[in-house]
Amino acid sequence: MTLMMNNKYLNNCMLDTGAGANMMSLKVMQQMGLKVTRPYRNVCGFESKAIPTHGVVENVEVHLKEFPEKTVHIDIIVVDVPDVWGMLLSRKFGAMIGGSLEMDLTFLRLPLKDGTTGRLLNVPITGNHVQDVVPSVNEA
Repeated sequence: MTLMMNNKYLNNCMLDTGAGANMMSLKVMQQMGLKVTRPYRNVCGFESKAIPTHGVVENVEVHLKEFPEKTVHIDIIVVDVPDVWGMLLSRKFGAMIGGSLEMDLTFLRLPLKDGTTGRLLNVPITGNHVQDVVPSVNEA
């Protein structure tokens, strides 16, 4: 999915229902114009090796690109890994936005403020993770 934060779009965000924390690479954090707000201990990778962290970016306001009225505030652990995805989103993020993920992973259904339901279909992976937000004609 694509998120909007710090007046930029962050593409290629992956929801991992097994992840306990939101994670972002140092390179993506720098491209997003974010800064670490406090230190954090190292985390373990799949093979139980310690992965160095640069710290945590706390209380980041995040919007879904397709449903900008859907806003949450999250903490992001900045890890020393290649930037193969925009950001790894945790099960807590999934709970915060509400809704349901279809078992075949074809779409995510989200409850919206006006009582309706929005549907976020599979979003193709893009070549770059970070893009500036360009206001639409209606917003300008």
